[in-house]
Amino acid sequence: MKKIYLSALLVAFFSQVNAQVLNQSAAWPNAAWTITGDYSTDPLAFESNPTTTANFAFDDDDAGNGGHEDNIAAESPVIDLTAAFNAGEKALRISVEYSYFYLDYDVLQFEYWDAATATWQPWAGVKLAGTDTTVTDNFCSAPKVAYNTAELNIAGFNATQLSGFKYRISYDDDPEGADWNYGFCFNSPTIMSVSCVAPIDGVATVTSATTADLSWTSGGATNVEVFIGAAGLGVPADANDTGVNATGTTYAAIGLTGQTDYEFYVRSECTDGTEFSAWSGPYAFNTTVVPGCSTPITPADGAIDVPVGDITFEWTAPTTGDPATSYDMYYGTAANDVTSFVGNFTETSALITITGFDLTLYWRIVPINAGGEATGCDGTVWSFTTVAPPPAPANDECADAIALTPAGNFALGAIPSTNFGATYTETDAPSCQGNVDSSVWYSVVVPASGTLTIETQTIDDTTLTDTVIVAYSGTCGALTAIGCDDDGGPDGPNSLFSILSLTDLTPGETLYISVLRYGNSGGAAGDFQLAAYDPSLLAVNNFDNAAFTAYPNPVKDVLNLSYNKNITGVAVYNLLGQQVLVKSLDDKNAKVDMSGLNQGTYLVKVTSDSQITTLKVVKQ
Repeated sequence: MKKIYLSALLVAFFSQVNAQVLNQSAAWPNAAWTITGDYSTDPLAFESNPTTTANFAFDDDDAGNGGHEDNIAAESPVIDLTAAFNAGEKALRISVEYSYFYLDYDVLQFEYWDAATATWQPWAGVKLAGTDTTVTDNFCSAPKVAYNTAELNIAGFNATQLSGFKYRISYDDDPEGADWNYGFCFNSPTIMSVSCVAPIDGVATVTSATTADLSWTSGGATNVEVFIGAAGLGVPADANDTGVNATGTTYAAIGLTGQTDYEFYVRSECTDGTEFSAWSGPYAFNTTVVPGCSTPITPADGAIDVPVGDITFEWTAPTTGDPATSYDMYYGTAANDVTSFVGNFTETSALITITGFDLTLYWRIVPINAGGEATGCDGTVWSFTTVAPPPAPANDECADAIALTPAGNFALGAIPSTNFGATYTETDAPSCQGNVDSSVWYSVVVPASGTLTIETQTIDDTTLTDTVIVAYSGTCGALTAIGCDDDGGPDGPNSLFSILSLTDLTPGETLYISVLRYGNSGGAAGDFQLAAYDPSLLAVNNFDNAAFTAYPNPVKDVLNLSYNKNITGVAVYNLLGQQVLVKSLDDKNAKVDMSGLNQGTYLVKVTSDSQITTLKVVKQ
């Protein structure tokens, strides 16, 4: 307790030394003060009025949550600073005791009146910190703390600003609008002029793991004291030689510990050992040396034919400076404008989805650690160019629609498809989703039931994530939309795919189906599965798989098929949905020559009259 009293005496002593012409208490209650703002006048809320009591207190909690704004200020009368200014006392400081329960969005601060612009300005830009977290019905009963504001430098004030000066304590529960918070209480403040002005704008430039150059803007004195301590240590003591002595506006700090958080304070020493300004600070710095630059690994700088889709970008860790803790990635479409932020990554790699074909992109990496961002890397830009767009699929136009064979369910009728390289030439956008592109076309004959479901589903390793289906009657060039679906799929991986159920159709009618991708500017084309089906066909599509054999698989040349009924047709599709081989048959045993096909995986659809089965075959 004695230490607290001693500290208070030291503050008072140095205040008395520095405050000469102006040392004015608000002397509450003081009718010369005024209360302004938009606030509740209920005595439970406006607990103490400094014009009639010894305190200024407002209880925003008791003001209630009425959706209203509460802001209130206690404003001093005009204080003419001309005499103090002419006496060389060109800084101001306020001392006060207060209690305050801070809550999100509150702003409680001292402000001064700029008579030249007729505006209130924050006092050194500092908001008052909360001192307590106890809700009371009388905030003046909460313990108070002593507080000295930062010095307000008035050296640049003109005559109007000096003669029209005043200050206030301003509270706003939320500058953005109505809010409901807690409260505060102030004892009567004292304002004083100071002849020994504190330095401002301290900056630390780390020069190595153990050294840093400290600098500041002078308050006017030649001699200063500089105090360097661990981050969070707090304001130094007031006694002489608490810090190290220096002259001018710089100090070279040595003997620091690497990768450590520090802060420094500086004060003017106007009279050797006796007259000091307030401490200015804290000015934080960290002795971590900023990292060097990275270099690209993947894509290599200047790489061409980079595939679209998910690309793993990789780069090296810096080899100079302290290790990087994260990396900012930027990109652009011009080498001199790589400013679009992609993200911050803690590893030396990132998975990024690229959607544009035949596109040259520029990218750069900025390593970061506690010392800051790597310097000199802004001009380190790398580039790559993506592959040319694939050719349009065979069914890019309605006239080239691929015929679908209706099945009894999705699994029986599904064929692999793609809209890579597809264009969009429809005049009118689908009624269920206007933001579409990359349409591919199919046709289907309505079964005898007059009902039909058209469905898309995802497929392994596809970049397509969202489809739209539109069904049309009529003929190509004279189509009429009869149904549309966007995002009708079930929860899970197919939730953004489409299911279109059609009823009251004319059996035997040919419908045209357009499958599109969502997004005319940012979506991704890719592979998908598509089927037309109706449960009424299940009784027909009862292919007896137990009586069917296919060998060898994998196959080099000839695929042998055998069934207990005559096989009437075989169709082979690649995984882009393109029919690459078709054969009409009428035999229980069949040979399919696949020797002319490229290596890869194919879907083989086998038909026996109206019975259908599909198998996956690997071609070696």
